[in-house]
Amino acid sequence: MEEELFRAVGYALTHWEGLEAELGGVYAVLTAVSEERYVAPTIRAFGVVTNTNSRAEMIAHAAEALFWLRPMEELEIELKDILKNYRGWAARRNDIAHGCSTASQHPDYDAEDQPNITTYCLCPSHGHSRKWALSMEPLYHYIPAEIEAFGSAFDALAHRVADFSERLEAWRKKDAEKDD
Repeated sequence: MEEELFRAVGYALTHWEGLEAELGGVYAVLTAVSEERYVAPTIRAFGVVTNTNSRAEMIAHAAEALFWLRPMEELEIELKDILKNYRGWAARRNDIAHGCSTASQHPDYDAEDQPNITTYCLCPSHGHSRKWALSMEPLYHYIPAEIEAFGSAFDALAHRVADFSERLEAWRKKDAEKDD
């Protein structure tokens, strides 16, 4: 059913947005004092940037400056890995966000009389020629279970980012207390 595909798309994109929000939190911890978090000018500017790679670069550069001033190799290495994963999953997110529901009719090989059935998958739009081979085979055709698995992976990364953000904030507070 096409509704199952649409539900999977919504599930995955909702979890991607959760990941984006958590990464915004990391940027906030990197660039703003606690009292200003989420209303600081730098955070407001970060929210305007919608390109995944640009957001990742902003976080990476803010972290580079912070860890140069206040070295903490463990957190720096972990953040680099988080950003690598974020960038890696971005392509799947884009496939999901820009894909089209496509019907396929074929025999139901599980049924004895093998009636024709319709199944749905997510394929690239025909407007994106680089996502279609000249043989007219799409670069991807995701079924709902695959899309849900991507959504679960986005959610797992969001939880990892939230945990990292808490540890980063605790380290920053502890580091600031040393200066007082």
